[in-house]
Amino acid sequence: MQPTLIGLLLACVALAALFFYFGFVHPERRYNARAQAGFLVLTVMLIPLISFVLVQQAGALSRLQS
Repeated sequence: MQPTLIGLLLACVALAALFFYFGFVHPERRYNARAQAGFLVLTVMLIPLISFVLVQQAGALSRLQS
């Protein structure tokens, strides 16, 4: 698997956790809606997409080895 994609996935997970904290746990008026929207975009779109790409890459690597 590609280390760049793994790093990107970890960065997205960390950013989603940060957005969750600022959007739901410790909401501040100024950043509340942006943090909630960022959390929603990351968890619904980016994290599953990057995970799917990593699984496909692992499958491609095993097919190339055989």
